[in-house]
Amino acid sequence: MRINISTVSLILILLLNGCGGGGGGTSSSSTTTTSPSIFTTGKTMAYLRHLLFDGSYLYVVDSESLNTLNSYGHLRQFGATSGNFVTTYENATTNFEDIYSVTKFNGDLLVTANYVISGGTVMQGILKISAASGVYTYSNPYPSSNSLYGLAADSNYLYIADQSAAAIIICTTAYSCSSITSTWVKPTGLAYDGSSYIYVTDYSPSATKGLYKISTSSHAVTSVSSSLFNQPNGVAVYSSTGDVYVVNTGTGDTDSSILKITSAGVVSTFLDGSVTSNMLCKPIGAAISGSYLYITNGICTTNSTYASSVIKISL
Repeated sequence: MRINISTVSLILILLLNGCGGGGGGTSSSSTTTTSPSIFTTGKTMAYLRHLLFDGSYLYVVDSESLNTLNSYGHLRQFGATSGNFVTTYENATTNFEDIYSVTKFNGDLLVTANYVISGGTVMQGILKISAASGVYTYSNPYPSSNSLYGLAADSNYLYIADQSAAAIIICTTAYSCSSITSTWVKPTGLAYDGSSYIYVTDYSPSATKGLYKISTSSHAVTSVSSSLFNQPNGVAVYSSTGDVYVVNTGTGDTDSSILKITSAGVVSTFLDGSVTSNMLCKPIGAAISGSYLYITNGICTTNSTYASSVIKISL
């Protein structure tokens, strides 16, 4: 029998390339492609909330809620690449009772917080924090409200999630503010994509419209729907791909997850909280720096080894 050499070559090429496999398919992001690790922990951190990278530093806020180690919340600063502790922002006459989110806007470092001033009066709102001679002072550039939570900013506007009013407050650099509403019930996490949109999560446990986006030019609102949303909280945008990552805090220890939403609007599970090695412990906040996703963990029972930690995930 005569065998054509070109036929043999073709067969060998097909065998070496798995017979043409892998050219397409419908597989989505899964836990098998990630390697979670602890970025920073300890420092008597309590119930972690949201976080911020500003290029040089990582800022993490925590709250006294669900915590027995501290009497009040903190804003902590870490090295952005090393995770080494730098300092804690505090004031001698003010206790930050609960701190929820942090951002930088118009050159200022801002947090949403409940705070106690001299005499024991509890205040609520946004604090502008600055450092002078090692003493941290504060002011409140926006009038107090009952339930301010997430923060995000672009070069023109500050965006604030006001849960009590079910609204997003939009402020100019002069702190002239207005608000917009949509079908969200409990707006919580906010993230800027670096160009066109502010993303908003809806923490409502029954919401299938768990993610919204606000145009930074027109402030028009659109939504993303999925049955995978489960009390979505933190949100971060990977500018290199346009993918959005949403933290599902969930209702229990093992039903949390990290979702990935592609630029085409396809929603899939990126990390499953029921898998111990994924290190999720009632996760809350999300941020992206470089090619890594960072998640803040709260306090849980089942996966408590990773409680009150910031975990780092390769994208």
